Parts: sequence; C-alpha cells; structure tokens
Amino acid sequence: MPESKRLFFAIELPPPLQRQIVRWRADHFSPEAGRPVAAANLHLTLAFLGDVSAEKQRALAALAGRIAQPEFTLHLDDAGQWLRSRVVWLGTRQPPRGLLQLANMLRAQAARSGCYQSPQPFHPHITLLRDAGQAVAIPPPGFHWAFQVNTFALYESALFRDAPAIRRYSAGRWATPKGILMKFSPPLQHATLVQRYKRFLADVITPEGEQLTLHCPNTGAMTGCATPGDRVWYSTSENTKRKYAHTWEMTENPKRGIYLR
Repeated sequence: MPESKRLFFAIELPPPLQRQIVRWRADHFSPEAGRPVAAANLHLTLAFLGDVSAEKQRALAALAGRIAQPEFTLHLDDAGQWLRSRVVWLGTRQPPRGLLQLANMLRAQAARSGCYQSPQPFHPHITLLRDAGQAVAIPPPGFHWAFQVNTFALYESALFRDAPAIRRYSAGRWATPKGILMKFSPPLQHATLVQRYKRFLADVITPEGEQLTLHCPNTGAMTGCATPGDRVWYSTSENTKRKYAHTWEMTENPKRGIYLR
C-alpha cells in the first residue's frame, strides 16, 4: 500500500516572533492551562489536506506553485479558546483580504484534488495550547504583533522522536505588486449566472447567448457569491467521459470582489 503523509499548507511565523509569542504565552497562561505548542511548530494553517499520497502531494505542490498575489501584513491582535476542540488560539481581528484569498485558493485546489474540506468558515488562527479542557482567562486586548507575509509552505504533521512536530516540505512565494490570483491553463471563460441548484449544478449564459450547465464543486451555502446575475468564471475539461465538461471556478461580484470556489 502506497505510503501517505498527513499534510497541510500553512504560513510559518518568523523565528523572532515565535520566541516573542512563547514568552508572552508563558507570562499569561499557567502550566496547567494546557499543553503548549513548541515555538518551532507555531504556524497558521491555510488548508488541511489530510492523508495524501506522494503522487497527490506532487500535484498539489505544483498547483500551489502557480499562485501569485501581492504580499500582505498579518496583524496578531486577538485570542480565544475553543473548549470543544480543547484549544487556546492567537488570531487576527480583521483578516487581510490577501490571507482570505490565499486560503480560499488552496482549499479550492485541495477540494478539486479530492481532499475533503470542512464547510465551516475559515478562521485564521495559531494554536498556542492543546488539551485545554478547562476554561482559561484570555489576556485583555492590547497585545499586538505584525509581520509581512510573502511565503507559504507545505508541511507534514507527524510524530518525530515521539513528540508532535511538523516538517516543512516546500514553499510558495509571491510578491508581485499587481499579481494575479491564480494562473489557469487553459484560461478561464466567463458567463452570467442564472441559477445554482441541486448543490452541484449551475446554469449560466455565455456572452454569445449560449446556456451551459456547470459542475459546482462547492457544496456549501455559497452565501453572497452565488447570486443570479453575478459573473462566474469556468474551466472546460478535455475529459470526454465527464457528464458536465465545465467547472465553476470563481465568482465575480461588483460589491464583494472575487471568490474562488
């Protein structure tokens, strides 16, 4: 049976910032609050991939390598606890658009490659404590760190020397001032959305007046990005065995921007 690895895409914190956060955590949380995550393991997950074969890992890494977008500044100024998950986290009060776009792109690529993606909204965070089964006092507002993000990487989650750790595999880098969200080959085509139905299907009208049915890989509610009249972008598969040759890739809404599905 082919060996698989438990992989995810994430943003790595600069080592000086990792050390600052560890010191702040030690000052504000008691040793009994939970199991602290090692400084080298502090990261912000963008897309969890699950158990991935070597072949799929190569394909996902290649897709991620096509992403290009402007760098952004990430502010860490929020914290909280999820009792159900037994996690204490550090996050951001206002996630930058670049962060949300990057996570959406990676999650959409993963979903199209067969990696299950949770329907829950993306909540960018850095896990500080695990096994935090009892409510803890969260430090009051006033803490703040910021760093420039221009890379992301593919990581493996595993046990190394009987301790939880992550291993970095490959990185993507982007810093184009007027970069594009993603390169598609062949280029996408656009149409006007008529309706989405049965979760997996959508009818559109092309600029030439032709009506097409697109496959919709996103089975969630798609609230705010599946409004009749929106411009949608779709790809066309060369696989003649597919029932629906076209796949809905993005939505363009004049008020809300562009959403990758």
